[in-house]
Amino acid sequence: MAGRYGTRVERVREHGSVRQHVREQVMKMTAAEMRRLPIDIPLCLSEIRKVRGFRQDEIADVLGRHVGSYAHLEDSATSLKVCDMIKLCDFYGVTPNQLLGWR
Repeated sequence: MAGRYGTRVERVREHGSVRQHVREQVMKMTAAEMRRLPIDIPLCLSEIRKVRGFRQDEIADVLGRHVGSYAHLEDSATSLKVCDMIKLCDFYGVTPNQLLGWR
């Protein structure tokens, strides 16, 4: 069933190379490197979601979470896991650097 943004298969085909690139970039970073960066991850997640025109429940579906669980990510109540970062990067078609606003 194709939704507003196409089927999952279409998104995977379109962003397959992005997914591999994202995995490579994330795996190169150590936890210490990630902690040293002055990044407001919840703000970045909220901004890209709003700029792209998505609601929290739509992004929660992408991550396979309840909307409240995703809202906690945007409210700084929980940490962003690497596997969730990869899913978000794949969905938005961006690299981790772009997702977190490092440009």
